Amino acid sequence: MKFNTLRYLDRKLGIPLCYFLYYFKKVFFRHKRIKFDRNNVKKILVIKIWGMGSIILASPLFFNLRENFPETEIWFLTKSGFERIYSGKFFNKTETIKVEGIGLFSAIIDFLKLTMKIRRNKFDLVIDLEIVSRYTAILSYLSGAKIKVGFEVTGQNKDKLYDFKVLYHESKHISEMFLNTLKILGVETTPHNPLPPVLANGIDPSFIFNKYGAEKPYVAVNINASELAHQRRLALEQFSLIIKNISNFFPEYSIILIGSKEDTDYVGGFKNDFLGEIGNVFDLSGKTNLNELFSILSYASLVISNDSGPAHAASSFGVPLVVFFGPESPIIYEPKGGEKTVFYSQIHCSPCISVYKDKRIKCQSDAKCLANLDVGEINKKVVEYLKDNRIKNNGNNFKEI
Repeated sequence: MKFNTLRYLDRKLGIPLCYFLYYFKKVFFRHKRIKFDRNNVKKILVIKIWGMGSIILASPLFFNLRENFPETEIWFLTKSGFERIYSGKFFNKTETIKVEGIGLFSAIIDFLKLTMKIRRNKFDLVIDLEIVSRYTAILSYLSGAKIKVGFEVTGQNKDKLYDFKVLYHESKHISEMFLNTLKILGVETTPHNPLPPVLANGIDPSFIFNKYGAEKPYVAVNINASELAHQRRLALEQFSLIIKNISNFFPEYSIILIGSKEDTDYVGGFKNDFLGEIGNVFDLSGKTNLNELFSILSYASLVISNDSGPAHAASSFGVPLVVFFGPESPIIYEPKGGEKTVFYSQIHCSPCISVYKDKRIKCQSDAKCLANLDVGEINKKVVEYLKDNRIKNNGNNFKEI
């Protein structure tokens, strides 16, 4: 099932279901008084389905949750594949849901099975970190948990199902809002930069040199953005100018194009159509798993990326980062940690991704928010980072991996 279909069903079916469950709750449980007692919390479920970058930005919450509930059994529910981001670091068990390649009937059956499994495990606390999802709000309500925490967003019609509601602010960073899901319960939290994803033991990026012929040092370039909002992509013409500038002035660097299997055609077309004459560009899109991707990012001399998950991963590793924002607001989703430069033009209609519109984008400005970014200024910053790296490593004597 495609993401836009899921978003449509979440809105068309989710809103009436949320209202039905709310009035059911109001009629049959109107006298029930909810009070949080941390001493009674033996099992916690955290829900965050979408967004690799959002999961990384939620890691300060995961850290504080484990610090405050060291003996508690904590589960994590996420999209299949994302369970490996913090495998074994914060959670006792991870449950996944599959969203690609399934039909509506299968999705309903999977939801019912998941609901029954969650109910059987009798969670004391459920924390729903999805901002725009009636699906997870309904799942939280049907979980049977004593305490359910989620976000209150005007027009979403889902906050009625939570016992404790965190007010969503477009003026606050999302990592701070995630932490507020604990603060609202009276639990003390400690600010923390996002923690780097867990890498598989023994994996380093040497395989890219042996298998694909790339050489170190290298710059990792992410021209993609997930299906949540493809409009976050900087134009390919702009990316080509950035990459050609690196190739001209820093020939000792390999340039590695990253991406998932879904990005293979997009990245491959870009390399063939715009960079065919450049010999030190290597297309690794669709050729690495998530752990290998994290390894590539963690050892890069510089990461250049659209506003998407790899930018947040690179930032968490402390790798120098150049990142582009347009439809989304850096106030909410700026990468945290490490040295970075954010390019954002702040034109009149940006940001246009809003939770109040289910994060749907109807651009009427031909993506001027990204087209207006000055490639000359971007290249100047890229050159500055790579010159510093060259000096730090004494010319061509770069550190061994």
